[in-house]
Amino acid sequence: MNVDKGACSRRLPDDQVDLVVEVFRMLADATRVQVLWALGSREMSVNDLATHIGKPAPSVSQHLAKLRMARLVRTRRDGTTIFYS
Repeated sequence: MNVDKGACSRRLPDDQVDLVVEVFRMLADATRVQVLWALGSREMSVNDLATHIGKPAPSVSQHLAKLRMARLVRTRRDGTTIFYS
C-alpha cells in the first residue's frame, strides 16, 4: 500500500482533536442530527422543532441545550420566544 508520508507527518493539535471529538459526540444522537438538519433550512422555536421532528418539546429543549453548549446552534430572542438556527 502506498502511503503519502507527507500527508501523515502533520499532527492535529490536541485542542482541535478535542473539538472534533465533541462535535462527533453531539452528532452521535439521532434526535440532535434531526434538529440540526431541520435548522439547516430555517430558524425555529423549540415547539416548531418538536412538531417538525415528532419529539416532545422538553426532550428537544434538552438536546438544544447540549447543541448550544457545543456551539452548534445559535439563538435569537423575540419577546418570550427563543429561535434557534
